[in-house]
Amino acid sequence: MSALIIGQRLAAEYTTTIFSDESSQKEKFFVLGALYFSCKSKHDIALHMGMFEAGVEKLKRNYGLFGKVKWEKVPAASQVKKLDGYKAILQTFLQNPELRFKCMVVDTHKYPLDNKKRWRGDSLIGYLKFYCTFLSDGLMCRIPGHFYNITMDNYSFREGHDSRDLRESVEGRYQNKAKQSRWHRHCELETAREEDSIFLQFTDLLTGAVAFCWNGGKERDSLRAASRKELVSILENHFKSSLNNPTPMASRFSIWEFKAQIEQKDKRLMVRRNATHD
Repeated sequence: MSALIIGQRLAAEYTTTIFSDESSQKEKFFVLGALYFSCKSKHDIALHMGMFEAGVEKLKRNYGLFGKVKWEKVPAASQVKKLDGYKAILQTFLQNPELRFKCMVVDTHKYPLDNKKRWRGDSLIGYLKFYCTFLSDGLMCRIPGHFYNITMDNYSFREGHDSRDLRESVEGRYQNKAKQSRWHRHCELETAREEDSIFLQFTDLLTGAVAFCWNGGKERDSLRAASRKELVSILENHFKSSLNNPTPMASRFSIWEFKAQIEQKDKRLMVRRNATHD
């Protein structure tokens, strides 16, 4: 067994609880998203989750929303009561400042998941590498020193492999990037079913909203697109920024456009050259 897994759990002051999901891998822009919050004690975590879940479940009953709340299930504009239910549910996130959302947008035309040069066309390896980068660089390294409890939506891993492989990759990358102790475990990662988790459903909803915008959803004229654009407008008006654009990494609703390190270095070099010429 890997030494990364048998290390003692880090006795951190804060635990950050993360729920993560992804958009469709078949569109140009692939989005990995996470809903997360930080607490000091298990009691605080349970209290925070319980109050949020109870509030959303009550709204679902009041508006006749049965089953999962998901971006793909956003009702058409003609279903006024149910659409109002989605709007009310969205407000539970907006009115809870302790809850934060971050996502990473990947241009699959520039960075294909089935990259033949990098991982021999294996889309599962590409998926896991992007997921590892998102969790480690986008979330954990931004708030180092916490312990991270990560729950991701169920995923069909290859036979003989499971979420522990991703957990090891995330742990190792975080230790290297954030220069953290190799004698401790800094994260746990498990999978869960969306139907069993309001937080995963909510992550799907927010991730889907970003993917919708980056993949041209605002230009669509269908009834379903019209209702989705209403939800997007609520988010954009609240955060005063477009879901089509990257936002600062520290934002409560943060959109990170992935760029390979070599591309980022080239961009910085060009900026320095332009400054020199000026």
